[in-house]
Amino acid sequence: MKNVSRTVLLLVLPLIAFGGCETEPKISAADATGRRVEAVAFKGEAYRTRSGTSSVILVSRDELEYTTNGTTFLCKYSEQGNALRVILTALGTQQVLYFRRVQGGLQSNDGEIYLSETGLAEVERQEELERQRQIQAEAAAEEARAREARAAAEVAAAQARQEEARRIADQPRVEKNLPGSWAIDGATITFKKTANGFDAVAVWKYSNVRESLRGLFLPDGRLEFTPTETVVIDPHFGSQWSYPREMWVVLGADNESLAISRANGSSDSRFKRIP
Repeated sequence: MKNVSRTVLLLVLPLIAFGGCETEPKISAADATGRRVEAVAFKGEAYRTRSGTSSVILVSRDELEYTTNGTTFLCKYSEQGNALRVILTALGTQQVLYFRRVQGGLQSNDGEIYLSETGLAEVERQEELERQRQIQAEAAAEEARAREARAAAEVAAAQARQEEARRIADQPRVEKNLPGSWAIDGATITFKKTANGFDAVAVWKYSNVRESLRGLFLPDGRLEFTPTETVVIDPHFGSQWSYPREMWVVLGADNESLAISRANGSSDSRFKRIP
């Protein structure tokens, strides 16, 4: 107990040497395993702190052994209401300690709890239950996060399906509006409807190139064009420039504007219809 003075702890060994015990309690014979030898508890009343560093063991009707920090004191005690009044004597110096009886054990005046075997088992059981509750709470939280992730993925998938449906729905509008000629700074494109899609001729003035392309509708509704021929318009201008053949995709078309993009998404150009 915290209120046992340092003086008492220093004087206990001389006290034991002088023979400070009036009666000799029974000693437990269970020391063959090397465990600490302790007195047999009177009527089973033995109490220990949760850490095991302190204990109170009643050894008779009026004596108990009080152990703290590895030192054991043989003390007189008496019942005082719902508490034990303990007198610790060392070389004529007396201290009075009180242990209140509480559920599962004793409680000292400084609040330290001493538990019986049953009380200790109950505390350990409650701790295990709390540990299990924490594990279950963490598992439930993880499952909630997983559900949120799945829900977000489902929303994203639904949005993707809606976008695909929108593109497919745009196909008839593209087929209707695409034929004709379109212009943007430095380029013109002319589309002609074919049995399977569209043919296109693009003139890229800034690169001095005329490009022929063939367009087919993809399963997702996009119209993809693949270059079939690239011709340098004026061999004396830009003849050293190699024009790459790249696929491009029609993103949408209406009566006035046309949106196309490279198939890799690297650019997005908007053309105006040539009347």
